[in-house]
Amino acid sequence: MKDLIIKILREQTDGLQGEFDFDGIPDIDGMPDNEPVSFNKEEIKNKINNLNNFVHRREGLGLQSVIDEILKPIEKPIPEPEKREVMEWLFKLQSHGKFDTRKLNYLIRTLHGTTRVEVDGKWHIVNKLNTHYTLLAELITDLLFESESNDVLQEISESNSNKQLQDILLKNKDLIKNLFIDTFEPYDLVEIADNKLGETDRIGLATENEVVEFLNNKDWGGGNYMKVERQGGDGDFIDMKLATDLIVLFNGRYRTVQVKTSPSQAERFKNDVKSGRYKEVDILVYKESGEIKFVNLNKER
Repeated sequence: MKDLIIKILREQTDGLQGEFDFDGIPDIDGMPDNEPVSFNKEEIKNKINNLNNFVHRREGLGLQSVIDEILKPIEKPIPEPEKREVMEWLFKLQSHGKFDTRKLNYLIRTLHGTTRVEVDGKWHIVNKLNTHYTLLAELITDLLFESESNDVLQEISESNSNKQLQDILLKNKDLIKNLFIDTFEPYDLVEIADNKLGETDRIGLATENEVVEFLNNKDWGGGNYMKVERQGGDGDFIDMKLATDLIVLFNGRYRTVQVKTSPSQAERFKNDVKSGRYKEVDILVYKESGEIKFVNLNKER
């Protein structure tokens, strides 16, 4: 199975734009040597990718917990100074009505129990792999081909709806889970994440920095500015738990901001908000044709 990891690392990609709970199909040319000619690998991968967060959520394939299990031996607790800074902001957000005391207590308990992967003393992009359904779809496909799970591949190939595909994958949930656990060591996933997700992460950070500069310099009228008080950065607890990239101060109130790099990502986030997710986020910011655009999410709910 080590040969499979080498193949994955050699596959050509310009960065997986699927991101984390978002959209995008990577352009991948690499194919295992034993690929059955009757199956279209790209078609199968795209079908799985189209299931979006079903791939990693608990009620779906549950690969988030599988990836967490693989990475657990190399995870470390969040450093105490970082915990204290996060807790200060959690109390501030709660005092401004972003969530109630019960949610605050839950977040603090979760913070103290949270672990993550660090490389050379820094948070690593592999921590995002567990919800990056585009890359997970690619890995599922590679594992099914490499293990010659032809019956499963045949069913997927013949499926003609997302519901039918979900049923097929749920029926083979244990098989897929075991393929991940038997194939990947923790640092295999670190290497894959470096290779596949690094460019996407750089694009996201560049967009976020651009939004910060824009907000700090835009007069919304009467000398009112959205002053950016906090930018979480890679692996930030508040970002991961509250989908909040930035916290801004505007008219004496803290507002929470999520930043996206494309209209398609923004549209999916809005749909999630309409369905009841991300209740703590006030503002969505995204780029379209080089222009920074804003959405008041409180009007979308």
